[in-house]
Amino acid sequence: MTDNRDDIVSSTSDVACAYGVSEGQAERLLSRFSRSWSELDMLLAANGRTRKHRAGEVETPSAKVPYGID
Repeated sequence: MTDNRDDIVSSTSDVACAYGVSEGQAERLLSRFSRSWSELDMLLAANGRTRKHRAGEVETPSAKVPYGID
């Protein structure tokens, strides 16, 4: 983890908004992995989720995922 103060995540709501995840998921990410924006960026980009992730893609109902999106 870096020592740069600007790189430290201040709240779970910041992470939830930035990556389009729930508050609970944001809390799990911070407790399990890192409070560093750069490390979270690398981790979530590898999973296909970046800070520029579109809300429409995040909100796809799970019932539609196995069959494709119309």
